[in-house]
Amino acid sequence: MEGSTVLWIVLGIVALLAIAAAIYFATRKQKDTRRRKAKSLREDAKPHVESLREREASAEQAHSRAQRAQAEAEAKGSEARKLRERAQREEQAARESREKVKERLRKADKIDPDTDHRKG
Repeated sequence: MEGSTVLWIVLGIVALLAIAAAIYFATRKQKDTRRRKAKSLREDAKPHVESLREREASAEQAHSRAQRAQAEAEAKGSEARKLRERAQREEQAARESREKVKERLRKADKIDPDTDHRKG
């Protein structure tokens, strides 16, 4: 081989190595920049994570209170229904008793000689 050919081959290899090194360092720099950006984003998010946890806990507590209130409302609704039914039974019993009393009074008036039996 001629000396100039070897020189060109060596120069080509050096050029390829220089290009490969440039690509490696550019890629490395880009990765480092992206790592720093990711770290910055994570640090910015840290205070929000705690706030988010507090909000989630507050929401869970509100949900629990709502469930308890719903259960209480259902229990009170059931109690109210039972009380209405009881009141209706007692009202019916009172009406029946009133009718029995009226019937006894009519019977007493009917057999009482001192009662005026004329209508009107």
